[in-house]
Amino acid sequence: MKNKIIWILSIDPSGNFKEGKGITGIVLAKVDKEAKKIITMFTNTICAKDFETETDYYESISNGIKDLKKFHPTSSCVVIENFTLHKHKALYQSGSEMETVKLIGHLQEKAKRLEIPYYMQLAGVVKPAMLNKHLEQDGLIYKHNKSFWINPEMYGLHSPLTKHELDAVRHLNYFVWCNKEFRGLSE
Repeated sequence: MKNKIIWILSIDPSGNFKEGKGITGIVLAKVDKEAKKIITMFTNTICAKDFETETDYYESISNGIKDLKKFHPTSSCVVIENFTLHKHKALYQSGSEMETVKLIGHLQEKAKRLEIPYYMQLAGVVKPAMLNKHLEQDGLIYKHNKSFWINPEMYGLHSPLTKHELDAVRHLNYFVWCNKEFRGLSE
């Protein structure tokens, strides 16, 4: 019998260690594949300013992939927001070390080495399709005061979501509902 439960690690990466102290949002979710229902979500924010080296920052983020393999070796995948350099921002990025691209490569390499499928999604596709109102309608988040929070039924920690955690939730929900690769995942 196929396993209908899959664990998804969704990452909104910012590799900016030297260029502005990046903030990465992470969501770990338990998903009923057949029902396309997110059952449980746990969120985390990892800040570059909390680490002494770029390597330590990158490893802290990729440790989530290692833990996914350890605890859910046969029913998991990783969703990563991809980076695209747009023409209108190219001059602004001139001279950049493209740290986010380096972090994404590190995450891809870690997933590939651990034989965990990973999927890349563009923010420009996901964000317009998964507005806050859509996440609220799907019962994943709710607004309290001026912040968004994980729905308490999802068992997330009871604290407001950071912008990057919210974007990781967007990528998760898009992957479950809109990405045709989700339906093709083997358990």
